[in-house]
Amino acid sequence: MIRVFITEVVPEQYYKADKNFTFPTAPKGCPFPGCKMNVTLKKHGFYTRNFIKADFSRRILIRRYI
Repeated sequence: MIRVFITEVVPEQYYKADKNFTFPTAPKGCPFPGCKMNVTLKKHGFYTRNFIKADFSRRILIRRYI
């Protein structure tokens, strides 16, 4: 499941911050609708995605939770 967050940071700053970017806090529970499991999600590394814009094209890090 993808959880989108909004930031005022431009893509170049996000890319340069790398793993030091201030990501939002972990979700307080399971993000799937109707899930009854009482869980606390924890940071679980990163994966990359392509980000393409007219003047900026890089692979950026995406935070993972487990």
